[in-house]
Amino acid sequence: MQTILLPFVWVLNGALVTLYVIVAHLPALAAAGAAAYMGTTAPAEQRRHAWAAAALASAGALVSDALLALMVVAMAALGAVAVRVEKYNPYTLAWRTIGGLGLYGMMLLGFALYNAFGGFPAEVGASYLDAIIRIAVYAYPLGFLAMIAQALWVHPPMPGGRPEDLVTTVRTRGKQE
Repeated sequence: MQTILLPFVWVLNGALVTLYVIVAHLPALAAAGAAAYMGTTAPAEQRRHAWAAAALASAGALVSDALLALMVVAMAALGAVAVRVEKYNPYTLAWRTIGGLGLYGMMLLGFALYNAFGGFPAEVGASYLDAIIRIAVYAYPLGFLAMIAQALWVHPPMPGGRPEDLVTTVRTRGKQE
């Protein structure tokens, strides 16, 4: 009887291991998905750079703590929403968002390399450097979010919605054709 059930136990065990790995890496998978969304929705001229930034952010999220991966998710999600909401210059905001994600991905990769090869900070005499790096890795997303907020709140809402509509209304003196 045990021999008959053994293949089912193996399959169940494999499914449970797969589920465990997925759940353990869920923040990194969410970061990869959010960054990939930025890559697919970027303007055509920026798409190649957006995919490179998405790859850097995804790789950085994969080798970092879950909290840092969730910061990548938040940065990509809020950046995508901001690009959709921005009426004045979404093209520039998309470029700044892509650059911010790429830079943070490089920071996370450098942080992981520093932790892997740096050894114990007190042994190398760089405990102050370790503190500065840790603060920078956690503070950068706040600066990124401040940049997004500044881009969204710098222009007051205008009647008519988009700047192009206002320019058309002024040029035609309000006459519709």
